[in-house]
Amino acid sequence: MVSSFAHPDARASPGSTRDTGESGFALVIVLWIAALLALAATALGLSSRTHISISRNAVAADRAEMLADAGLMLVMRDLMRGGGQAGAAGLDAGRPGPARFVPGAAAVACRLPDGELLLLTLADEGGKVDLNQASPELLRALFVGLELPEARARAAADAIADFRDADDTRRPDGAEADDYRAAGSSGGPKNAAFASIAELAFVLGIDDRLAARLAPFVTVHSASSGIDARQAPAGLVDILARGGEASGNTTTLARQADGADRLPAAFASPATGRAFTIVAEVTLPSGLRMARQALVVVQRGAARASDLERAQRDPSITRLRQLPGADASGARVVLRPMAWTRIAPGTQPSDQDTGVSGDAVADLPPC
Repeated sequence: MVSSFAHPDARASPGSTRDTGESGFALVIVLWIAALLALAATALGLSSRTHISISRNAVAADRAEMLADAGLMLVMRDLMRGGGQAGAAGLDAGRPGPARFVPGAAAVACRLPDGELLLLTLADEGGKVDLNQASPELLRALFVGLELPEARARAAADAIADFRDADDTRRPDGAEADDYRAAGSSGGPKNAAFASIAELAFVLGIDDRLAARLAPFVTVHSASSGIDARQAPAGLVDILARGGEASGNTTTLARQADGADRLPAAFASPATGRAFTIVAEVTLPSGLRMARQALVVVQRGAARASDLERAQRDPSITRLRQLPGADASGARVVLRPMAWTRIAPGTQPSDQDTGVSGDAVADLPPC
């Protein structure tokens, strides 16, 4: 007898075979779609984490910048209190007290409420070479000390002197209007005082590279014909000593413990306390560092409207604040910021240089 049982495959119709193949193909598509969605979700998660990290860093940077600005204001307030070495500026004698920040001294380290490290330094601009007051001999020594050839040093020094003086008489190695035209320059000497060190870019023979090398060592605010070695930026005394020796200015100051004796006596002048540079550097617990710098000028008497209008037009001033006070005679004194800028961290000593490690911040005095 023949069995009526048949193998399932033997009874499958061509249509059912086709349906099975289509189902398998659809399953592959579904799996691919699921994989793509998983990749998209992963990418979205990574992107979100990246954006969150960027936002967190931006918030931390803004916080560090605000803390650094607060540090600058802290030093400015201390200047207004007078007392100590900074009292030479004739600041607010109505609020006497010991000065925490002494011009030319080492950085002061203190602790902020959430464990941030704040380093603050104060320096008198009298430690720099004033472009408006320095003699051609001092300027020449500065250039020679920066290792410029003697001929170029003389030319640069005389060009600065011709740029700032009111006459059209050319110095032996200087540059007046005819020299600028001969060099193809559309400008000429200002025949007036430098308003800022940025105007070095307009002096014939001083290119951007040389101007950048000069920037840490020059000012337009000290109103002094020489420099105070105790307030000088690192390296300036040695630069002028080299330049002075090359130009024959070998008579130095009486020996002093701080090394100021290396400065040629012809280039020495005590700081007047007229202008100060303040640097504030913040280190967050995360390791993020931010530094800000302010140049402030002591102005006796009421601030002139023309000065304030010029300062407000100056794009380098991002925070214009004035702190009023009175000197010992009761005359009005204003501490006026001339520039307020972000600078690269490390301008002042790092936490290692000051002997402050991350673990030791908690032991510092509060700011």
